[in-house]
Amino acid sequence: MKQNIRSIHCTKTANRHKTTTNRVGRSLLTRALLLALLFVLGSSVLLAQQSNRSDEERFAAEMAKAKWRETPMKFSYPDCLGPSQLYDDDVPALYHLYSWHKVVLGYTELGSWAVSEDDYPGPKYPILGAILVKNITYVHKGKGIYSGFTTDGRVFYMKCKPTEGGMVTHLQVLALVYPKSFQKSLDILINQIANW
Repeated sequence: MKQNIRSIHCTKTANRHKTTTNRVGRSLLTRALLLALLFVLGSSVLLAQQSNRSDEERFAAEMAKAKWRETPMKFSYPDCLGPSQLYDDDVPALYHLYSWHKVVLGYTELGSWAVSEDDYPGPKYPILGAILVKNITYVHKGKGIYSGFTTDGRVFYMKCKPTEGGMVTHLQVLALVYPKSFQKSLDILINQIANW
């Protein structure tokens, strides 16, 4: 009988220990799930805030913290603009491009066999790769500066400089193409092109 009571007492204690362990385990699990839920909720709120920021605001923030890189072509670009190259067989020309979504800064050197200084830039010539002129709204021939709109509705601002390249005259072109709403963030690049 005494042994039976001890056995019952041990069984009750063991069951209490299991119940306590289960409660602690459930409590830890509940806390872990709550933390995970809070993390997911916080991430969702952060993503929602970021998506509410306009492209212009995101670009302005990128420009504000950008470091500037020099190019061999005697101009600089902010490192938020990713560099790439594009060769166009039709022109022929090698374009050095620096872009962030629809903002593109680019440089190329065009030979006299590719374009005529008399009608460049114009609707029959690309500005940068496949980006075409729709109309030109500003011209300063003396400085070689042109501005206007592209066929996809963006603004372009460019400077053309003739340079001697061996036996033929080449035209160096530095251009910026961007949505009009980005202009405020791009004044620094526009000024650089004007003074290039």
